Parts: sequence; structure tokens; C-alpha cells
Amino acid sequence: MSSKSANVSVVVLNWNGWQDTIKCVETLLNSSHPRIHIIICDNGSDDDSVKQIRAWCASRDIALADQSSHRAGVLSDVMVTLIETGRNLGFARGNNVGIRHALSTGCDYVFVLNNDTIVSPDCIKSLVEFGEKTTQAALMGPKVLDEGTMNYTQRPLSHQLSFPAIIFGLSAIRRLVTGTRLSAGYSCSDDAPAPVYVIPGSAMMFKAGALREIDLFDEATFLYWEEFIIAEKLRQRGLLTYLIPHAVLWHKLNASIAKIGARKFVEKVRSERYFITCYLKFPFWKRTVLFTSRLIVYAARAVTDPSYRKNFIAFMKVLMT
Repeated sequence: MSSKSANVSVVVLNWNGWQDTIKCVETLLNSSHPRIHIIICDNGSDDDSVKQIRAWCASRDIALADQSSHRAGVLSDVMVTLIETGRNLGFARGNNVGIRHALSTGCDYVFVLNNDTIVSPDCIKSLVEFGEKTTQAALMGPKVLDEGTMNYTQRPLSHQLSFPAIIFGLSAIRRLVTGTRLSAGYSCSDDAPAPVYVIPGSAMMFKAGALREIDLFDEATFLYWEEFIIAEKLRQRGLLTYLIPHAVLWHKLNASIAKIGARKFVEKVRSERYFITCYLKFPFWKRTVLFTSRLIVYAARAVTDPSYRKNFIAFMKVLMT
């Protein structure tokens, strides 16, 4: 199949962020790849997102469809589909709604994209061209730059996380090793396409067949660690992930995530616990050490942050479950 004839469905999950979503879709409309179907999944927004997205499409004379507008195996010339999930299903379940619809249309690729990204015109084209030339590639990721600083900080990891690396991930210790040989050992070259272990979850280009083989995202998590779970699903089946550095997009580095609040910390630990137990299969002693380190970090933050004190019971339930 020619890369130009490949059908690409782009799944954009929106939750109370219609301004970012519209900005993202604007860049997708400028893509040099000729066959793109944009699927916006609204994840139970309560900020008039659906109304605003519909109004924007009308102002641009974009024929907006809902998920019932496509027959299985058929792609019409409708460019944008809007699906309402009805409530906030989280990252994995929300994206899976859009992915299932994408697969029902018979697409060749599914590009799972954060709504706060800006996509360069040739990004999708470059990813598809590599996918068509590289049969063993199941998942491809572009170079993801920070929109504000233009820095390349959201790098793929070259191999599976070690036990110490996971412990340091949610603690201040990670700042001490950033830029050292320890952190560099997980980074990969950005000069040429290369196989990697995991790519940022903000932009993931799947071959449709690979998504079917791994049974989409694991819906046991609500937020965080989804890209690592995908990495393990692919690795365990012998499927490869590649970084494609000449495909570029920009991602808004969310300050609320960079400085994790108490509820997000709880969700991150909940997903981490699931990942290390069900996928990495850490033994009991490693899980105990890890959870103890999380408790220490949480307690330290609770000294100065009342939101951590308020959510302490919820956090302990996650550790004790």
C-alpha cells in the first residue's frame, strides 16, 4: 500500500479544554497527509466544550458527524467526527471509545493525540511513510517538543524502567540524576529513527492491526502510566516501537501536572501500583519498598500542602488495596 493511500484516524480526547482541542484540530487540517479522519471524543466536559466545538466547525464549514454516521469498513469524506462519552472515563477508556470507532471505519493507522498538542504539517506523513517501509513497526512516536520553551524534554525511553528508576520517578531525587549518566542511559538518540521501549503518551501512532492485537488501552487505569502499559503489551508480543525524530509536534507542558497535586499524585500511585503488579510483576519486597517510598514523599508534601492532608485517607486506601 502506498503511504499516500493510508487512512489515518486521529483520536483527540477532550475534557474541559475546547480551546486547546480546536487549536490542535486546526493544525491537523493543515496536514500534508491526504487521508485523515479526525475523531474528537468529549470525555464528559462541563465547560460547553461540545457546543463550542460544534460552533467552530460550523464557522469553518466543516461537516461534523457523530459516531453513527459511518458504516463499518467505510470511510466517507467527512473529515471530523464528534463523539460524546457522557462522563469522564479517564484517559484509557475515553481514548478507547474513539479508537473503537476508528477501527470500525477500516482505517490503517490510529494516531492517539493529546488535545494540547500542535502538529507540524509533515508529522503524520512522516510517521506513515516510516510505518509503510518498516513492517515490524507497530507503534511510532514523533519528537515531542515543549510548546513554551521549544526544549526536547519529553523523550522516549530506550529500555524498560528499573526498580530504582521507578522509585525516583515521583520524588525530588529525580532532579539530582537528571542529565547524569543514570538518566542518559534511558534516553535515545534523536538523530535517526530508532527502536525504543516507550514513547510519550501525548502522541502515539499505532498500526491498526497492532491495536487489535494488544486489545487497545488497558482500562484498569484512569490516568497515568498508560504509555508504559502499552509498551509492555507490545514488548510481551514481540512488537516494536520506534521514535521518528523528523516527525515533530509541540506539546503544552501542563504546569498542574509538572507540579502534581494531591489527587493527581493519588491517581499516579494507583496506576503505578497496577502497572508494577500486573505488568512488571514485581515481587512483594519490591512493592513494599516502593509503596513505603511513596508514603514518605506524600507525608513530606502533606507538611506544607493542605490538599495532601485532605486526601490522605484516599491515598492510604490506594496503598492498602
